[in-house]
Amino acid sequence: MKNILLILIVGVILLLSCTPYPRYRSDGPLATERSTIIEDKNRLCRLIRTVDLLEFGRIIQSYLGTPYNGQGKSLEGIDCSQFTLEVYEKFIGMELQRTAADQFLTGTAIDLKNIRYGDMIFFRINGNIVSHVGIFIGFNEFIHSSKSSGIIISNLGDDYWKDKLAGARRVLPEF
Repeated sequence: MKNILLILIVGVILLLSCTPYPRYRSDGPLATERSTIIEDKNRLCRLIRTVDLLEFGRIIQSYLGTPYNGQGKSLEGIDCSQFTLEVYEKFIGMELQRTAADQFLTGTAIDLKNIRYGDMIFFRINGNIVSHVGIFIGFNEFIHSSKSSGIIISNLGDDYWKDKLAGARRVLPEF
């Protein structure tokens, strides 16, 4: 009888100590809203959480394999700047300029040593004009629209891309 009582007490303690929420979160289960707006030194900042970054990745991934179509979007394909324009519009409602050169003037310039997931990566394919853009996804890789293969993932360390790299811009809020 003592063993049964002891088992019941231990069982109740275990059940009460388990919580449906992870202990490292103070705000309960994952909230359904996309981001939190807070006031920080008289300005509003938008904080991106892990669930937002997962959603950003889902949006990017949904484009993989989409064929290339230069100078815009059609039912058959998409070019590099239209790709970034659509991704950031879907994710944070940001309206980017239409061309890679114009997008290069958007956001904050980032030192290439400090690029992070979600930053835009720019290239000079033909001469000194910024003419190509992609999105950095980590592990020295970026996703972009290739003329030969459509939306693909490439490595920044490849000689072709390394030699043409023009810079990076950050448009996503801090996370």
